[in-house]
Amino acid sequence: RKDGALFAAARTLPSLLARQAGIESDIMSRTPPRRDAPVDREKTCPFLLRLFCQTGTFHREEFFYDVTAKVGRDEFQVYTWTDATLSEIAQLVKSVEPKARDPQAKIAINIVSAVRSGFIRVRPAGDIRNNRKSYSDNRTLSELGFIPGDMMDVAVFL
Repeated sequence: RKDGALFAAARTLPSLLARQAGIESDIMSRTPPRRDAPVDREKTCPFLLRLFCQTGTFHREEFFYDVTAKVGRDEFQVYTWTDATLSEIAQLVKSVEPKARDPQAKIAINIVSAVRSGFIRVRPAGDIRNNRKSYSDNRTLSELGFIPGDMMDVAVFL
């Protein structure tokens, strides 16, 4: 029988037991924080965010399989918090990528995550436009399911 309450309890029991024991599995650590969890930027240590920026197209998925050897001119690294918005990330991109400052530019952002099976998962985060506001402007990294250790692939379209 699939009782909704029983199913929900069975799903949360492992995490409850893990919290009581003081341990956390890889799957649990990839659970994004709650959407409304405020981050005190004075007391919370920022994490390193690796951004790979390219004009005209996104990087191919294969690019990220050996990204440790690919520190180069299209990568820049920033320290940020999980409550940073895509608009804030776009401002950082504009500070290092001159083409992103064009009034007609669209900055498209993908989140790149390594999954347990050794594969790369690429998912869209949103688009920021210089000439108008968009829904994506105020979305935070935590809302998007971004976990420290993930990377961002940024494409600037003119």
